[in-house]
Amino acid sequence: MHLLRPALCLFTLALLLPAAAEKSAPPAQPERGPGGSDYSHAAVKESKHGRGGTEYHLFEPAEPAPQSAPVIVFLHGWTAIDPWLYGAWIQHLARRGNIVIHCRYQESALTPSPFFTPNTVAAVHAALAELAQPGHVPPDTTRFAIAGHSVGGLLTVNLAALCAEQGLPEPRALMSIQPGRSVRTGRGLGVPLENLSKLPKEALLLCIAGECDDVCGETDARRILAESTAIPAARKNLVILREDRHGSPALTGSHLAPCSIPADAPGASVASGPLQRPGPGVLIAAAAGNFAPAREFFATPEGRQWRVQELARTGLGETFEPPNAQDFALWRMFDTLCAAAFSGQVTVDALAFSPRALAMGKWSDGTAVKPMLSGK
Repeated sequence: MHLLRPALCLFTLALLLPAAAEKSAPPAQPERGPGGSDYSHAAVKESKHGRGGTEYHLFEPAEPAPQSAPVIVFLHGWTAIDPWLYGAWIQHLARRGNIVIHCRYQESALTPSPFFTPNTVAAVHAALAELAQPGHVPPDTTRFAIAGHSVGGLLTVNLAALCAEQGLPEPRALMSIQPGRSVRTGRGLGVPLENLSKLPKEALLLCIAGECDDVCGETDARRILAESTAIPAARKNLVILREDRHGSPALTGSHLAPCSIPADAPGASVASGPLQRPGPGVLIAAAAGNFAPAREFFATPEGRQWRVQELARTGLGETFEPPNAQDFALWRMFDTLCAAAFSGQVTVDALAFSPRALAMGKWSDGTAVKPMLSGK
């Protein structure tokens, strides 16, 4: 089931690609507003709970800790088990004042897909029970949202469809990012989709596809929109990330566009001697979904050197480099979606129906980045 390219192949084949020439820089993160860096909290408190397929991480806003916070469930792509792979986005959400529940849902790459949805439901139940204990930011479950990438995009709507009967909070905002691949005929490989007519009619739903996503394409994004019959057309939309290689790093519109690890600590050193590549153990572990050795390698000066000199020039740069303009666009759309859903003030920007919501800014030479497309 090839829902997120195996890390081993990516690590090895990506190094064969030629380096990109120096080009214009993409737009930076906005200084304020949705997707922006005007954070209310200086730190994030992380904790790990559970085990196996029902393991989950909690990310809570800190410094200062709020009196209560909205809850966002974040669901990773297939075998992208480590929240580090989406760490920049998760840190953004928590520092904006949200509690983030990152559900593992699969113990390993061998976990059968029919276990994914019940594992997610169990993890969210356990996470909410844990958050009710002393020492945590109290969750405001009236402001509840779900976002997920790839297989996590399918689980986003599966979880939302089951919330009422499972006694979970009603989700107000749903963002299914490059979802895939679902079972098409009721049997076979893939993730079974729940009855999406059970999605709450008051929810706001955004489905995101990538113009150059050759892993999942648009099929499941369009299927989700078609089968979510209780949600009115005015409360849901399909948005397509486009490829734009005018500058560097390129904006690929690929399946890895939503991934980005946290930025290095200020002043982190980069080795300057002979290039050292990760050992085979790092690659084998990553291929199995264990990214702990990769995290350790990238935390060293030698790992940063390899990342800058070799990995950044490949398609993996989107995952293992700081977030780029496509990340910021996704962050902005989800922030806007949640704000509208939680307040009840739904605007054309909330569902990306407006040119302003689809705009991507400008490259450093003044050339406009190709805007996203509204797929409806």
